[in-house]
Amino acid sequence: MIDDDTDEHEIFNMAIEDLKETIDCLYFTDCESAVAHFSRAGAEAPSHVFIDLKLPRLNGEQCLAKLQQIVSSMTRSLSYTLHRSLMI
Repeated sequence: MIDDDTDEHEIFNMAIEDLKETIDCLYFTDCESAVAHFSRAGAEAPSHVFIDLKLPRLNGEQCLAKLQQIVSSMTRSLSYTLHRSLMI
């Protein structure tokens, strides 16, 4: 999961724990740290990536494009939250 809001990491982790299965999750607060991690020699390719659309510096779409240059086999998932004032 790539999200600059660590509260989102905690919520996501609680949901994963509720599944009662062993699922390894990595959490990053920005795209650059995720790209650095997956660019390392021997880094295991992620099966799924959840990316916040409103990341600082590189947004979610830009981050996804960077990650796809490194890992072409991953499943892509973008997650986002709308403020109540934006909802109809």
